[in-house]
Parts: sequence; C-alpha cells; structure tokens
Amino acid sequence: CKGGLFSSWDRNSETRWGANGDAGQYLRIEPDGEAVMMELDGPGVIYRIWSANPMGKIRIYLDGAKTPACEWEFADLFDGKLPPFVKPLVYRRGEARSASDCYLPIPFAKHIKITADQKHGQYYQFNYVLFPKERPVASFRLPLSAEEQAALSAVADAWSHPGRDPKPRLPGQATIAKTVTLSPGDSVTLCSLENAGMIRALRVRVGSDQRYAWRKLVLCGEWDGASWPQVLTPLGPLFGFDWETAEYGSVPVGCLDGLAYQFFPMPFRKSAKLSLKSYLEAPATVEFQIEWAPAQLPDDSAYFFARWRHEPDSTTFDYPFLETAGRGHFVGVSMPIDHPLAGWWGEGDDKVWVDDDDFPPWIGTGSEDYFGDAWGIRYLPGPSFGASFQKGHRTCNYRWHFMDFIPFAKRMRMTIENYGPNGRGPRGQYDYSSTAFWYQAECTPPFAELRGVKYTGGDDPDGKPVTMHYNPNAFPDLDADNLRT
Repeated sequence: CKGGLFSSWDRNSETRWGANGDAGQYLRIEPDGEAVMMELDGPGVIYRIWSANPMGKIRIYLDGAKTPACEWEFADLFDGKLPPFVKPLVYRRGEARSASDCYLPIPFAKHIKITADQKHGQYYQFNYVLFPKERPVASFRLPLSAEEQAALSAVADAWSHPGRDPKPRLPGQATIAKTVTLSPGDSVTLCSLENAGMIRALRVRVGSDQRYAWRKLVLCGEWDGASWPQVLTPLGPLFGFDWETAEYGSVPVGCLDGLAYQFFPMPFRKSAKLSLKSYLEAPATVEFQIEWAPAQLPDDSAYFFARWRHEPDSTTFDYPFLETAGRGHFVGVSMPIDHPLAGWWGEGDDKVWVDDDDFPPWIGTGSEDYFGDAWGIRYLPGPSFGASFQKGHRTCNYRWHFMDFIPFAKRMRMTIENYGPNGRGPRGQYDYSSTAFWYQAECTPPFAELRGVKYTGGDDPDGKPVTMHYNPNAFPDLDADNLRT
C-alpha cells in the first residue's frame, strides 16, 4: 500500500522552500476551464477530503470516463444533508466557506480524476491510499447498496459514541484494574504479561494537587523485551492532551469526565510490560484499567509505538513528528504547543517523505488544516482530528490516521513547518512537543539505516539552505529537564 496527499500547496516550494501561497494551486487547467485537483491510477480509495473554502462544483471522474460519475456543489459535501455524506463522517465549522472535513471513503478501481468546475482559489486536500494492483476494488457508485448502507450506518454509530471501544471483544479478554499512589520519583509496574497477546484498551484517571500531572507522569511500554521502549510518552499526550485534564472525545483516543481512554491495539508475541514513573514533586494517585486478550498474532503483525519529543523554544523549521526506518504505517500525532506570544502560531505545512523519496510528495497547506480546522484553530473535538484543549497561550492538537494511514516499507519522515510568531520569525519563541503514533514490524527500529539519509528542499523562508539529515536525537530518553513546562 502507499498513502499520499493531493493538495493546493504552493508549487513555488520546489525552488523556494516553505513558500506559503497555498490556495488556488491545481495540477492543470483543462481547455474547458475545469481545474484538476487530483488525478491518479488505482486501485485505491480517498479517505479524507478537506477544504477551508469549498466553492463551485466538484466533479469525480472514475476509471477513465469522459463524463463525471458524480458532481456536487463542493460545500454540500460537508453539511450532513447530502446522503451518503452523513454526520459525523462529515463536518463543517460555521458558514459554507469554512473548515470542512469529509471521511466518507471514495474507492476507485483503475483511475480517478477530481476537478473543480473552474478556478476558484480553493484550499483543498485529498488523502488517499493505493492498494496492490491485483487487489479487486469496486469503484464508488450511487445509490449505495443495502450492504454498503448498513456498513455506513454502523460506522456512523461508532463514530457518534466517543469513549466506546469500536473494536469487538476477543475471546478471553480481561481487565486489569488497579489504583496506585506514586511518590515523587517512584516507578510502578502496571502490568507484566507473558506469551502472545494484545492490549486492547487503556483507561486512566489521575488525581494530583500539583499542576501538570498529566505531563510529569510518564508511561513506558516494552514489547517482547526490547531494550528501546516502543512507548515512552507523558500520559497526557498519549491521550491527546497535555498540562491539565481535557474534555473531548474522538474515536480511538479521548478524555470524558476525567477518564482518559486509548483504543489503539498494542500486540506482542512474547511479553508486554507497562510501567509508570512520576516526575512530580508531590504524590499522585492513578486509577487505571488495562484490557487485554491472549491472541496468536499473524506473521505480518506490527508493534505499536508512541514516542514523545520536545523542543522548548523551537528553532527547527521542519519540526519532525517521526523519523524511523523499517516497515510499518503512521497512525497519528498529538501536538501540544505553548505559544506565549500573541498571534497565530501555526502557519506551517505538514510534509511526508516515505522510503526513497527525496522531495516530499506529501505537502499540506497549513498547521490548522492538517488538524482539520481552518483560518486558525480553536477547541474542536472531532472524531479523528481537532484540538482537545485551547486555553490562553496553550493549544493541544491531534490527528488520528486510522483511516488515511501512511504506510512505509523502508523509512518514513514526517514534519510540520514552524514559521514562528504570526507566520513569520523569529523562530524560537514557541514550545513545540509531540507524540507520534505508528506501527512497525521491527521490535526496535534499525536507526542505523537512516544515518546519512538526506532529504532535500530549496531554501527556508530565511534564505538559508535546507540540508535535512536524520536526527539521531529525534526520540530522546525522558527526564525531568525535557519534561519542563
């Protein structure tokens, strides 16, 4: 499989790294004036459509047809009134020309072309996944069959009930429930499981009189005795927030009524150990539930990873979410930002390099766009995107790629631009941190394969040459200093 993105990113980035005119950019303009936004051979599926200002008509041509299989007013895809584009798989904030998200899958067997009826200056994104050529895929058609409609209704129901695990229970599934009190500096083992199995869900509630308890309690997860922890992150970012308890609900991760939940499956072949360490200066009480089940895993099963990184006063223009080697797929990120200077913190594009990519084929259109909003980001508890917390100069953003996942066979690098205050410099005024979520076949990533790997661009907005190599400190060990707030 191969994941990708077609967007209205500023093509000037090919020669001027970080160019920011990310609207009204198309693949080409047809003789009749149609503006081509996406064109691709299949088989594959579009999992996400986003726009900041959907205008005009959108047309979808399938499998080489000269006439569109579907044509709609672009804005109508997002208000929930045009079946099968139903809520909560679609979302629009406010008026028609505002943040608009759609997660209704649009499959295509041989080819897809998506156009606007004419140039409208839209911001747009189409996330897709391509499948092996031999995989049979039925192209999108309307009306949906009874079977397809039933599947859509089941998904809409699951997405409408945050906090309820959408996965079916496995035979032998059990719950480990404990309440522990940690003194400053304490470490405690939450579970130690043997043989093959899968952790199915985590639920946690924290009680502490000290500020920032969710950041200063660190979870460590070790599968199959690996020396490099696959999970190493403060509790809050593992659940999509930071600093203090949030209130939001997405499909796989959230926090409702003070109880945080996490539904990403965590498989292991021999053993699993979860432990918690306190970097607080006062005692904390932690209630936790770990749902797990014994299971024989398929040979291609991949391990779950969640690793935190932190750049206080970040000066990195392409701030990295993930740099890894091996085979796997990326499933999301939480990104808390402390932005004490007034103004918009986010004017930066997300970028992805996979395998042998030199220049990133995936370039987004802005920080808030990646997290599902537009024209700035506000509190937004979306099912797979949004901001779990927004208060004063602190914002917690998240995006879960449980549908529009990003596969890699050799290596992957994902970054988001850091433009500094108000979309301009100087950088180094904001505190960036993030927890990357991904699955990988290797128990410990073979980071040696990244040494010397170079990713190219042009010049950054300050005119400095871009030379991007793998950062061996991308995922440092955690201590009290780099957990500072």
